[in-house]
Amino acid sequence: MIGMKSKMNISSFLKKASAGILALFFIQLFGSTDVANLKTDYASGLVRISWNTTVEVNVKEFAVEKSSDNLNYHRIGTELPKGSHSSYTVFDTNPHSKSTVLYYRITVIDYDGSTRTSGYSSVSIETSGISATWGSIKALFR
Repeated sequence: MIGMKSKMNISSFLKKASAGILALFFIQLFGSTDVANLKTDYASGLVRISWNTTVEVNVKEFAVEKSSDNLNYHRIGTELPKGSHSSYTVFDTNPHSKSTVLYYRITVIDYDGSTRTSGYSSVSIETSGISATWGSIKALFR
């Protein structure tokens, strides 16, 4: 009985190990990065965008994107990968918008050109009339 149980445990272990090795092979070949814990917050006229990653393989860059309607996004910056299990923080230094809610997401761009887009995180922007006017004036000169 003991010999049979050992053979079953070894067989089970080998199957699991083979599946794990195969998964790592596909990650290495095709790239895989998950953006986790995407968070945004607004303070002192800036929006802080932060996120974490799991495995980073074949990642060329992270594109930080912003939207005022959660439909049409535009890139506001990029971050280079730091390696698996990293934390990232960037700031939107010009969050002023006609909208009081802004949406942010991260698009992972791999070296082979493939992309994956995270979910979004929204933040409420509180601007005074003066700040909103100044933001509009600056936008005219871009």
